[in-house]
Amino acid sequence: MYLCALCASSEAGGEAISQRFRPRAKAYLSSLPFSPKKIAIMITHWKGDPPTAPYYAVIFISQKSEQLEGYAEADAEMMSEAQKQEGYLGYSSSGEPKQGIFISYWQDQESIQKWRAHSGHIQAKQNGKQSWYNYYHSIIAKVERSVIHGEWLEGIQ
Repeated sequence: MYLCALCASSEAGGEAISQRFRPRAKAYLSSLPFSPKKIAIMITHWKGDPPTAPYYAVIFISQKSEQLEGYAEADAEMMSEAQKQEGYLGYSSSGEPKQGIFISYWQDQESIQKWRAHSGHIQAKQNGKQSWYNYYHSIIAKVERSVIHGEWLEGIQ
């Protein structure tokens, strides 16, 4: 049995939300009448209010290698730099330590191209190809419709 726990925020510091969420998720899981074999936590973080379509999603599906020297530092730096870019709207992320899906949201294709040309991002992509990833698949998609239902969650209450 699988369980997907959701977490969303429009405040800065999506990773801090993830850290606050995990203890509540564990408490919730211990109250269930079954034991899930796997837990997927989905985090969504918007720079401001959720955007109105159309906008773009860059979907990055990956499986990491065993060669992760410098990865954590570069990942944190790229998250920080991406959020400073004009046209950056937010992100969603779900995964496990060795594999996952990361989706960044952008106002337009021009914003995506500027991010692709960022020198730090170019270097991170080179390192990813050379050592950090066994596999990845990058997809750029136009979001033509987006519907949000319910309250923004910061974890299971």
